[in-house]
Amino acid sequence: MDQYSVGVSGISLSGGVAKTIIEVQGVAAKSCWVQYFSVSFAGVVSDVPVLVEVMRASAAATATTVTPAQKNPQGTAAQAVVKHTATVEGTATSPPLESYYVTPNGGLFALQYPLGDEPKVTSTSFWRIRCTAPSNETVAVTVGFKE
Repeated sequence: MDQYSVGVSGISLSGGVAKTIIEVQGVAAKSCWVQYFSVSFAGVVSDVPVLVEVMRASAAATATTVTPAQKNPQGTAAQAVVKHTATVEGTATSPPLESYYVTPNGGLFALQYPLGDEPKVTSTSFWRIRCTAPSNETVAVTVGFKE
């Protein structure tokens, strides 16, 4: 299996508005498995936590497509579709898979899934991270996956 990473920074959050930060979708011929993710904020004014939700969705967000980086230089190009900075939210399933409160001035929040317990993403499913900040914040996110 090949491994890939996507990092995006400078994403603006508006206070009180839920926003999909990053979304991963597999393709018909090849599923992918999310190995890890991290979220950090550039908050220096507020110490009020940001709600970070890991979720599945049944419809894609309207967002900017980004090309994942290959972790192995001899690897093939990623087949998964990765988007960031949603302008229109897709339909999220309820409840979220995971929810965390992350202090915006607290540094980095990262999670690595245990081997064999990675979320699987297919062509008919969407895996995403959505953030809701109580005040305006700037966020950076990284996702690593294999296919």
